[in-house]
Amino acid sequence: MRPIIRIVIVTALAISLSSSCSGDEPGSTTPTPAEEITVELRTVRKRHVDLEIRQKIQYAQVNGLSDRALADRINQRLKGAATEPLQRFLDQLAFPDDPEPLDPSIPKTRLLTSRATVGLHGPRLVSVSYKFDTDGGEFGRYVSWSSTYLTIDLKDGRELGTRELLAERIGTPDGTRTLEDLLVRNGEGGKLCGTVEGTRPFEPTDFVSDKPAEKVASVWPTKQGLTFRLALWKLGYPMSCNSQEIKIPYAELDGLLGAPLEDQMG
Repeated sequence: MRPIIRIVIVTALAISLSSSCSGDEPGSTTPTPAEEITVELRTVRKRHVDLEIRQKIQYAQVNGLSDRALADRINQRLKGAATEPLQRFLDQLAFPDDPEPLDPSIPKTRLLTSRATVGLHGPRLVSVSYKFDTDGGEFGRYVSWSSTYLTIDLKDGRELGTRELLAERIGTPDGTRTLEDLLVRNGEGGKLCGTVEGTRPFEPTDFVSDKPAEKVASVWPTKQGLTFRLALWKLGYPMSCNSQEIKIPYAELDGLLGAPLEDQMG
């Protein structure tokens, strides 16, 4: 089997900032220089020889953490969030569960891409949105996603989901209703997705459940606020409603943010 050619190119230095995490011991009188944390976007190009498909994968990497082992763990996850979904897609193309051939009128995939956007870049959190795309028709046949969110705590490398990024009261009926009202108010035309009969309201598990089958909301924190991606089909909406993202500014989220985000915002 011929080798896969890999070329890594650093495309841009995205953001640079000084972190307030100095690491001083209690009672220490000697100041420790603050960590200078930077986030850069890198691009790796690959070619799958057997499938004749090229990949252009953009991903984020963190520099400047004094704990090298922690930095390596964080960067491995940041890169994996971009590369692993595309690899699963390639595996599905190479070994399809459905052997039925694709309609010949639909163009075959020749290029897969991921595009990274940095939302937060320290001092406490780094958050990235990855968008995936293809020039062919197989993408929608095998996968139902086109993007993913990733938020990592720079203190310990934990990946934070909706449960950790939102306040505990979101897991109560009252907190859920408050957040639902905000989502509706900030949705297009003051609605989640038009007027659809037979839908149900949000429940606490839609936001805080760890089970993929139950979870409806994914959250991406940015400098301006929270972006919610909602699997509205689980509430009875048509699949066409799943592509939207609803942005809520932090000014409207007072009392609804989890401890890591409160710490991030200072």
